[in-house]
Amino acid sequence: MFKNRFNTTLQRKTQTVANGWQHEYYADGSIKSSGKFHESEKDGEWKHYQKGGLLLAVKNYDKGIKHGLWEKYNKEGQLIERIVYENGKRLK
Repeated sequence: MFKNRFNTTLQRKTQTVANGWQHEYYADGSIKSSGKFHESEKDGEWKHYQKGGLLLAVKNYDKGIKHGLWEKYNKEGQLIERIVYENGKRLK
């Protein structure tokens, strides 16, 4: 906190910017998701896993916006859906 020239107390807000890899885990220690942040936005490929390690989804982002191929998998780990996004809009 500081005082400005009008003798009003102001509070500075600081914002933490996330950059780099993030890994999230289930309570049993197995991987839940993994991907990168750039300037606090999801960026690039993100992978999401079921308990036990089977792939659940692969998603791609460009500065927090859905962009590129998204794939979804069933409980057996088989690919069940492919979606393509361009700048946040679903193409197919």
